[in-house]
Amino acid sequence: MSFADLAAAHGLTLEYPPAVEAEVEAYLKAPGLDDPALVDRTALPFVTIDGPGTRDLDQAIHVEARAGGFRLRYAIADASYYVRPGTALHAEALRRGASYYLPGLSVPMLPRALSEGLVSIGPDVDRRALIFDVEFDGRGTVTKFGLERARVRSRGKLTFDGVQAFVDGKAKVPGPRAIGPSLLAIAALGELRCKHEDRAQMVRYLRPETTVRLDAAGQLVVSSAPRTAIELANEQISILCNALGGRFLQGGSPELVQPIYRVHEPPEADRIAGFERLVAQVARQRGLPDDPWLYRRAADQGMAGYLQHLPTTGPGGRLARALHRQAMLLNGRSVFAAEPRAHFGVGEQIYSRFTAPMREIVGIQCHAQAIDRMLGKSPRSRDEDEAVRAQVIEAGNRSKDQQRLLNRDIDARVIAAVLGPELGPPFERRVRHTGTIVGFAPGRIHVVLDHPPLDLRVPLIEQGKLERGAWLTVVDDGARLARKDGTTVCRLGDEVQVAAVTPEAVVIATVVKPLPELHDELIDQVSAAVRAWLPRFRAAHPGPLDAVALITDAAGTTIRAAASTIAEREARLGALTARDRRGLDRARWAVDAWSRDVALDEFEGVAALAASQARAHADGADDFIDMLHEALQTALEDADTHGLFDGETCARFVTIADSPDGPPLTRASAARLNHRGEADSLVAYLDRGG
Repeated sequence: MSFADLAAAHGLTLEYPPAVEAEVEAYLKAPGLDDPALVDRTALPFVTIDGPGTRDLDQAIHVEARAGGFRLRYAIADASYYVRPGTALHAEALRRGASYYLPGLSVPMLPRALSEGLVSIGPDVDRRALIFDVEFDGRGTVTKFGLERARVRSRGKLTFDGVQAFVDGKAKVPGPRAIGPSLLAIAALGELRCKHEDRAQMVRYLRPETTVRLDAAGQLVVSSAPRTAIELANEQISILCNALGGRFLQGGSPELVQPIYRVHEPPEADRIAGFERLVAQVARQRGLPDDPWLYRRAADQGMAGYLQHLPTTGPGGRLARALHRQAMLLNGRSVFAAEPRAHFGVGEQIYSRFTAPMREIVGIQCHAQAIDRMLGKSPRSRDEDEAVRAQVIEAGNRSKDQQRLLNRDIDARVIAAVLGPELGPPFERRVRHTGTIVGFAPGRIHVVLDHPPLDLRVPLIEQGKLERGAWLTVVDDGARLARKDGTTVCRLGDEVQVAAVTPEAVVIATVVKPLPELHDELIDQVSAAVRAWLPRFRAAHPGPLDAVALITDAAGTTIRAAASTIAEREARLGALTARDRRGLDRARWAVDAWSRDVALDEFEGVAALAASQARAHADGADDFIDMLHEALQTALEDADTHGLFDGETCARFVTIADSPDGPPLTRASAARLNHRGEADSLVAYLDRGG
């Protein structure tokens, strides 16, 4: 599979104009590394830490643990030295706006000879960099900040996983021994910054970090893995440098500095109110405690604080992920702007974009403006700088929109590659994927799969067909999907199993119910079935009851009922030969000799529920069977409380069928029952004299 055609369809090319290539050749011959204005920091053991396939290395890092705090030096590739307004390189960077990434293909903003070569902070080569020099106290609070243009040398191209393994004591230093203390200090500083009070307003969403790549054979590989602590530490350091850089630009004279900011407005009040109503409906429907589930604007809780306290694993994990998704949808898009405003998503009052200058034209402009302030002069007039800023803002926002559209088409192609081959078999035999309902939208349900972690669409029209043409409506402020009669189809946060119906869409085949909830539902349905069936049985079979049994199979996929009167038992015993009677300790009789003639219809629905949930809980089959047997036994006891046995002392038990028809009642069956109460009831019946 190739995505080159998709890149071309979006107007992305790997070729650059001849004038651009000529400028690149000139810089390769004279890279400016001997610039006397550069501070020599090549003695510091910088490293880059990125994903395993990263080739455009924007940042290198070194952290020194000191008495009472830390010193961070964050070196960012000095792309602005090579990409200057008025040059062909700058014009081409403006046209592209950013680098673009597709599975197996990247379309860089700058030619690879720069973005993966001369400008990239690769290992064991000297490179130009803008260094953020930041000092912290022991709590992780910034005490001093400065910028310098320097020459640096990275000691290693490291990965997040490799560094994390070293920090956790599971591997050796992933490079020269000299980098070890810095790696440990990065982890310690990152942990402090993640917990620091000035990060309290950063909203941290639970969302899968999905990677789509092509393997050596050109096949798609979709994977997801939790972010490492080192990756989170690097994120916090990057955010801090962007915030510090934004403040530095803001402090410059308007005659000299024309800043660009990344701004992100907070959600509108009416959308927050809608989220508050949604959460209240979810909590009410599920009987959840107020703490931590209810969101209260009036308590000045803040979205960041609310989401942080939701569970991430366990029974509430899926619902929490769905609520995180709904909270994300409250937000508008962040944009580049000339006027400073807060960035809600990262919790900063001033925020810029310094950390990706090889991948974003905005980064180049921010570097250039910061250097102008550092030097106290600009090679351009204010009018010229303002004109360039306007062009850069337009290019930056345009590139974000283009990447968004590109991602949409990439996602559609990836989903089709996964679902398309699954459409061959009949629907009943198609692959079932487990996922979580993360939201409802007009005409569709959104489900995020566990593996592979794809965001799939469930068209309500297709789901209605599966519901025998039912009219489906989203109700309760977006908390659930209901049929026309008000009964629930599914709820926000439900675990579901989906199957493909088109190359682009799926339907929900099964709503996977939590075992405690399923236990209660089975009791209610089986009790109702017994109450409907048993009076009809007694009318058709007069006389005192001898025994009533609920029968299931070893997998829990069927539920049936059978009964016998005392007269019927005596008739069966009377038909036994003397030899047969000697075998009564082994097997009394087969259930097919009992009366099941009025039992089938009442149990069809509950058997279908049990069968679908048994398949859904295949990974925890023992727990499912355990729950099922207890629910069946409780249903029989419930029938007794409704007076269906008229005080008779007939045996009431659950048994397991070895085959769909005629299961024998044996001690072997009793031994396989999961609850002593069920086994004892059956054994007691078998031990009755003949």
